[in-house]
Amino acid sequence: MEERERAAFELVTNEPNQENIQSYLKLAEELQKQVDEARQAADAATYERDKELNEYFKQYGRTYKNDEQHSVVTAHNL
Repeated sequence: MEERERAAFELVTNEPNQENIQSYLKLAEELQKQVDEARQAADAATYERDKELNEYFKQYGRTYKNDEQHSVVTAHNL
């Protein structure tokens, strides 16, 4: 738990008034927004990395002969 959230939580539990509750809820929303943004950035980075790996395998894929058929090794059939 982030230090600011912990302090706000302690304030709400020790002095449960409207101002402290609103402050805690606002902070919780901000932290959730940060988590969501970080998750989106991680998902985008993963997508880009996967796309780059697929391009790498397409570009540098090896060919092999299997029962008189030629196949290309790609990320999809490794």
